[in-house]
Amino acid sequence: MLRPTPTRRSNRSGRGRKSPAELLGPMNIQLNRTKRALDRWNNQNLYIETKVMKIGNETIRDLLLMKGHLIPPDLLDDADKLIEHYDVWLEVFERHRGGKEPDPKAKFTFAAPEGFPFAKESERRFNEKYQQYMNELYPGR
Repeated sequence: MLRPTPTRRSNRSGRGRKSPAELLGPMNIQLNRTKRALDRWNNQNLYIETKVMKIGNETIRDLLLMKGHLIPPDLLDDADKLIEHYDVWLEVFERHRGGKEPDPKAKFTFAAPEGFPFAKESERRFNEKYQQYMNELYPGR
């Protein structure tokens, strides 16, 4: 039986290996999106909570879980903190809004009262690492 021969690629050029930017780019966009949504939330807004926040939080958590091999080693603890926060947030969300029709009287979903506030320092470190990679990929941008 013939087996395909793996293609050998040079690591010097960066081809053939995954870059942390494949995690950090989409994650940065989602972090910014959910932050902007939270900043404009001032009254009950089920769209922001059920569409932007829930989908954004799930996406960030799933990126960290599915692309864990791309997390820079110095951000592993931060990734754990973010995953834990998003897991709790999604659990609270399910409790408040888990039915087919969201309860319009339920309060906005927060994980902080459950003992898991948003890991702002972890977000900051991920954003800094993203900026570092972008500056390396696109010098002088």
